[in-house]
Amino acid sequence: MGARVREHQQTNARKKTAKKGAAKKGAVRGKESHPGDYLLKPIEVPFDNLYLDCNNPRLAIDNAPGYAKVSALFNPTTQTALFQRIYSEHNVNALVEAIQAHGWMDIDMIVVWSHPEEPNKKVVVEGNRRLTALRRLRENVHPREKKKLDSMMEKGRTLHSDLLEQQNIVLRIEHIIERTKLLTVVPINAATVKELEEKLPRVLAVRHISGTKEWGNYAADLWLHKRYAHLFKDKFGAEAPLRWDPDLIKVVAEDASLSIIKARRRLQACALFGHFKDEWEDKLPKGGEFRPTDYFLFENIVKSRFLRKEFDVDLNETMRIPNDRAEALFKWTFKQPRGHTADDNENVFYRHENVLLWEQMSRYDNDNKTDFASYFDTSNPDSAPPMWNVEAKYKDHKSQRAPTTLLEELVAQLKALKADLLREQAAFLEPLLRDARDRADDYLKMIASTRKK
Repeated sequence: MGARVREHQQTNARKKTAKKGAAKKGAVRGKESHPGDYLLKPIEVPFDNLYLDCNNPRLAIDNAPGYAKVSALFNPTTQTALFQRIYSEHNVNALVEAIQAHGWMDIDMIVVWSHPEEPNKKVVVEGNRRLTALRRLRENVHPREKKKLDSMMEKGRTLHSDLLEQQNIVLRIEHIIERTKLLTVVPINAATVKELEEKLPRVLAVRHISGTKEWGNYAADLWLHKRYAHLFKDKFGAEAPLRWDPDLIKVVAEDASLSIIKARRRLQACALFGHFKDEWEDKLPKGGEFRPTDYFLFENIVKSRFLRKEFDVDLNETMRIPNDRAEALFKWTFKQPRGHTADDNENVFYRHENVLLWEQMSRYDNDNKTDFASYFDTSNPDSAPPMWNVEAKYKDHKSQRAPTTLLEELVAQLKALKADLLREQAAFLEPLLRDARDRADDYLKMIASTRKK
């Protein structure tokens, strides 16, 4: 924090000494704020005056309405839909159980904003999951447990110990409800929508982009992209077509405590995915839809030199995958129904990790003068066979090589894995690493058993 304060102090000093015209010409941000100006002192707010944020980055809503319209922020139908979505998609039930078991502790206080037209209503810009959990406890859990208690008392045959336990459950929930009728929250120091749009990104970045509480890759990157688009509009005007500006990428990177190259990749992956969804969603099989997990493809296209070349992506220029290459990606990955598992997937690429397998095949081809990767030609997508077919041939060819060579290559690849990659692709890598570990343990046991003989 001290370094950040010194940075702002140095920036302000430079601004004071710069000429007024030059400062205005080069500006890409508004007036710099001291970090202490972002949040105000905690206040107490009635629970019923707190509203879920329809712009919540965790939800990764592409066309979120923004904060200007009161009708969009506080619409009852929208609030109900937000509650249901947050509860169903973000493991709120585990949080409900934790609050029920241990009580409500506002160690990490909720952050709110007051719209100037409705100052008594507070939009929860940070803490939507916690607010949803408390609402779930009030509206669903308490009535259910109270009904259960009433039923036990009416029957009259319930064991005293069971009845006492159920009474304690209900009393504990009612104590939590009573204790949270007034919630201690922290207001963000923003009197206008414009001021909120300037300050909120930094508050959220500290917690979710580079901090310990992450939204997930797509939600975080969509938020970064919206931040970039907002800065671009301020600098170049609303009519200017969006493009990559190095100065603005640097601003976004600094705000989110990211390296410039990492910020650029994340912004570009989000742009590629957004355009791809817009252009191809209506061509999905009946009942199909793009999922947040599909973002994995675009993250890896941006990261991989091989995939960037295959899909004609330039890190400094590309905002969308060219139509012919996008068509190949769609036909290979999304054209057929995907089912719920890889075994049910009818597409050429039966799981998203197949793009990484394709890249591995390319490296293998270069080292061994084979041509497995060439089965997949983005200029002729209809000629591609199912990946499982090519994969079987590829693995068969690899198995004919000396085991020591294969193991040496595997160990080298494992050593090359970076912490960032493990964190970002944990859902895909963890089961593979567990499988590798289990197989290695089995082989070591086999070796040990032969030695005993």
